[in-house]
Amino acid sequence: MAAPHVSGVLALVADHFPSLSPTDIVSRVKASASLEGLTGHLGCTLASCSESAMRAIFGHGLVNAEAAVNPIGSLFYTTNGSTEQPSTASLRLPQGLGQAFSHWAANLDVAIFDSFDGAQFMRKGSDIFASKAEGTMALIAYSPSQDKGTQQNDNSIDFATEFGHYSQSHSLENTDHPIYFSSSARAMNLAGANFWGDLSGLLIQPSFIPNQLRDQIEMPFYQSNFLSLQPFMQFTKNTQTEVTGFGFNLLWKNKDTYLLTSLSSSKHNLSLGVSKAYEHNQQQIKNLEIGLQQRFNPSTLFFLRTAYSQLSSNDASTQQWGLEKANLMQFSSGLEIKHKAIKIALGLYDPGHFTQGEVSLLVAKGINEDKQIYYEKESFKLKAERRLAGFLAAKGHFTLNHKQAIDISLSVQQSPYKRTHIEQASLTAAFNF
Repeated sequence: MAAPHVSGVLALVADHFPSLSPTDIVSRVKASASLEGLTGHLGCTLASCSESAMRAIFGHGLVNAEAAVNPIGSLFYTTNGSTEQPSTASLRLPQGLGQAFSHWAANLDVAIFDSFDGAQFMRKGSDIFASKAEGTMALIAYSPSQDKGTQQNDNSIDFATEFGHYSQSHSLENTDHPIYFSSSARAMNLAGANFWGDLSGLLIQPSFIPNQLRDQIEMPFYQSNFLSLQPFMQFTKNTQTEVTGFGFNLLWKNKDTYLLTSLSSSKHNLSLGVSKAYEHNQQQIKNLEIGLQQRFNPSTLFFLRTAYSQLSSNDASTQQWGLEKANLMQFSSGLEIKHKAIKIALGLYDPGHFTQGEVSLLVAKGINEDKQIYYEKESFKLKAERRLAGFLAAKGHFTLNHKQAIDISLSVQQSPYKRTHIEQASLTAAFNF
């Protein structure tokens, strides 16, 4: 009676995994068979006899139909079209695309494979994608700006870049043609860095754009008492050979009111890879920024900044998420109060939401008899998810003695996705000798 039962299990496995060869099917049935519950001569069991002794009596044991059609080894996903070279156990979602996108990705049907023999299993995206698409927001805190006439060392710059914010601006104003130099780790905010000063750190950057140190050179083309037109060029940090962006700033001022209109086109690394091995993809981004600073008195300042960005399209692949006709909106606003050497800012921010666009990926859907995996394009129409959250930032400079001083920075920001949660909180202190 064993032969019909074994034949039935073999037929079940063959029907369940049509891509497996006859040899693979036999191996799967043998590997999933069990010696549990069997009793041999003189009461020999797995508990009382060795496995080799039991196999000498029962061979591979009792076939198990349920175990044979379930994973035997570990499950993996692959982006290279073959089960011979497993790529990853999970996929990564691009950050900052919103909750609707996360929900869509969680419900995708995705093919994954058994490391034992490459057998295909279908799972939902929630079992495959390792992170949520909301992402971790950049830190909202006053930028550790460099004062004129001081020198910032490489270690402090590296620390600030990793920490999430760094900017500096200085100028050659005592000339016939003033030149403004700016640097920022938030490359999306670099165009207006000279206008914003240490407020640059309060202007958030989309979480799918990593920090990238960039330099900017800006020179007034036309300047009057009220209006200034200032073209600029951007470069990779500490090089003037690789141009990464260009544009112009139009500044208008009237007594205590300052307005900025900035148009730019620049290259940025986007984190659109399904894993760290395919982390960055460079894209051209066209950006329109509107900024306002309204000073009510020497100690009180209102600021508002909104930005509209148009991302260049890139094709989806098995290793990179594709973006098509994607437009992004950002918003930050707040009130700054200054008392002696202390600044406090309280405001609202939108981490960035897409007003239109489509995100897509070539997703594994199955495997053929030649063990070649086939992929299908899955696409999602991005939807506007406007989410405002609050933030509090403070900065103070305190002199300890004639040779020492300390800079203290405090930041608390609300999560835009879970209003009752604190997204980040930070307290830093830097000693100056």
